[in-house]
Amino acid sequence: HFISQGSLPSCTTCAFSFVNQYFTWRELGEGVALSWPYLFKISSPSDLGTKPRAVADNLRKRGQPESTSYSLKDYLEYKEPDDMDNAEADRYRIKNFSFLTDKSPQAIYRAVKNAPVVIGVGINQADWIRDSKVVQHNPPIFNHAIVVVDVDEEGNYICVNWWRSDAIDVWKLDKFYPILLAISLEDLPDDYSVKRTGWLKSLKMNLCGIH
Repeated sequence: HFISQGSLPSCTTCAFSFVNQYFTWRELGEGVALSWPYLFKISSPSDLGTKPRAVADNLRKRGQPESTSYSLKDYLEYKEPDDMDNAEADRYRIKNFSFLTDKSPQAIYRAVKNAPVVIGVGINQADWIRDSKVVQHNPPIFNHAIVVVDVDEEGNYICVNWWRSDAIDVWKLDKFYPILLAISLEDLPDDYSVKRTGWLKSLKMNLCGIH
């Protein structure tokens, strides 16, 4: 499921959400659209976006529900997540995360063999020409989070971005493009919470019975 950040400075939560969606696909063989607006809402967003560590911590401790539970419309209408949203979010969490101290192409490639890697890069949109390899020529204007999903035969990064509203937004990034940070994630199986105590299913049933 593609993710589009629209006009919100939500690239970090979009990036983490994409990897979390990948984990569900890898585990269950089926896609799921997870609510990046929920993750954005609970991560103390500002005009500059959200802090990667805060987002990662929230994804580990609280998770995120499906987008049908807490939508972009909900966020734009200032809706606070309710108990049902929070209960569903617990199913889609990560087990852990780590900031890579070695951000070389070789280190990122080794990490990508296990799972997509969230990276932070400086961007000047003059350099970002669609359907071409992105090379840094101009001083960066803002920082941005994307996800490395693969490399090509020359070692350039194949990345997913959040600027398209109709499809997965794929870019090729030069292997020498400066990487400001790189974060690898470890999955927590989606059925962990349900198997653990069964409280999630019970809570959902009780909440549904209220309406």
